[in-house]
Amino acid sequence: MTDPAIVKWMYELQQQIVSRDGRVTGANSLATLVAQGAPAGQPPDFAAASSPDFVASTPPDILRAVVSGDRKQASIVFTIRRDVPLINQKTIIDEIMKAASPSTGVTVAPAGIGVLGIEAESRLTSHRTEMTLLALAAVMVLLLAVTRNVLHAVIAVLPVAMVIGWTSAAMYLLGVPLNPMTSISGPLVVALGTEFSVLLMLRYREERARGSAPAEAMSIAYELSGRAIAASAFTVVGAFIALAFNDFPLLSQFGVVAVMGVLLSLAGAMLLMPPLLVWADEAFAAPAPELEEARSS
Repeated sequence: MTDPAIVKWMYELQQQIVSRDGRVTGANSLATLVAQGAPAGQPPDFAAASSPDFVASTPPDILRAVVSGDRKQASIVFTIRRDVPLINQKTIIDEIMKAASPSTGVTVAPAGIGVLGIEAESRLTSHRTEMTLLALAAVMVLLLAVTRNVLHAVIAVLPVAMVIGWTSAAMYLLGVPLNPMTSISGPLVVALGTEFSVLLMLRYREERARGSAPAEAMSIAYELSGRAIAASAFTVVGAFIALAFNDFPLLSQFGVVAVMGVLLSLAGAMLLMPPLLVWADEAFAAPAPELEEARSS
């Protein structure tokens, strides 16, 4: 790595990236050390990288940070502006790799904690839809097993699926970025929204089993369970609001998304699901299994 041609290639690469991409504020490498040691107004002498005098005059810790002891590996550290989101830094890596064009015998690979973070975030955000659909499918299976009524299970899940879309739209309008924390908002909304919907639906089915008409059963369920569900929702909101005021961006953004998800889930369960459930029972005459059992006995 101390070959003059390779050191010159590193210097030209980092100069090219820094001058071309405003998001990159600087770079540090063995070539940087050589350039800093050049006399004022003189071009860098890249052959100096392999000279004993250069090695002797450079602090060992600094030298080890840019080139290995056997001189077979070296690093170029690019500094990126702090306001650039992690997911957007992937384009910078792609740009560097495209511009690298190393000489024969030299291989280049992205490395470092930042690269690992970008890869982890990319995998999480790219599988966001799959995670949400899997959560919805799992909830649907459980509801079918509990209710034994396809229509009721679908109606309980439908508001939840709509809330996921509402939450994503709210994130876009409020400028909340997609990151490893906010990307899991889908399963979170599924969990909270389903809980609110199921509590109200099961209470409604109990009233139907006692012989109440659909509208009457929902009115009783709303009166008896509505306040408890709302209290539970606002308790959760209070906990996530604390996260929203956290100084760490990932946590604060997750707190904002969680608060939106809980409030929208509550709205879906309390305002959207009840009329759908009543309409379905009245239109399709599909009484709950409990009501059929009560009538037969």
